[in-house]
Amino acid sequence: MARSSGLNANAARMTLAELGDAVAFHLRLGSPVVVPGLGRLRLTMDRRGELQLKEVAEKALLGQVLNRGAFKGQVEGKERADWADVRYKGTWDAEFPKDPPVVPVARERPVRRTSAGPAGAGGVGRTTNAAW
Repeated sequence: MARSSGLNANAARMTLAELGDAVAFHLRLGSPVVVPGLGRLRLTMDRRGELQLKEVAEKALLGQVLNRGAFKGQVEGKERADWADVRYKGTWDAEFPKDPPVVPVARERPVRRTSAGPAGAGGVGRTTNAAW
């Protein structure tokens, strides 16, 4: 980044550190933060009061990084990419019979309404992800 921007490496490093501090400051205030070129960050709280950092990447970034044809990294276990959980568990159990994996039960996701519905239907207004 320093080479392409004309900054020296230390100035670029300090700028990114400042960006991190600024993002953390605004997130702690409850404000969503948009980082151009990366996406939107925000804090949510689940029903137990645990904070979670949510990130929604910009479409342009997703288009660049999710292009399999452009990916140059190594992929390990490519032949297992389409395996169902049951097959993974069976393979593990055969290889390590004394160390069975604990497979979590899939949770059903709640349905969120985003509009009040038909007039007079008594629907719920716009919801947010704050409770999830």
